[in-house]
Amino acid sequence: KSFNGSEIQDLTVTCFFRTWMLPLLLFLYLIVSSVLLVNLVTSFFTITFDQVRDSSLVHYRYKLYKRLVEFEVKLRVPPPLSIFYYIYLCTLHQLIKCFRTVCCIKNVAADSRGK
Repeated sequence: KSFNGSEIQDLTVTCFFRTWMLPLLLFLYLIVSSVLLVNLVTSFFTITFDQVRDSSLVHYRYKLYKRLVEFEVKLRVPPPLSIFYYIYLCTLHQLIKCFRTVCCIKNVAADSRGK
């Protein structure tokens, strides 16, 4: 039998999966993957923010401590009178040094007599 072109019938069947389900599933996949990626990036930013915050808190406390030590060491008298303050500090230091040596000599002498 010979082939006749007029016998060709349009038998194209529309597949439900190809026309409706595949685009719908692809759309859902893209939405879910986008949401998951945004959540992942947000979690990375949160971790980085926490690390930077902890580091900055340590740095802030160190600077605060340094400032407090600076204020503690700072003189409380104006510069023209500071010479008297330094003389007082030197005298006090020498007296403490003298008393310590005297006390240590007495303790050593008492220990040597006790033996």
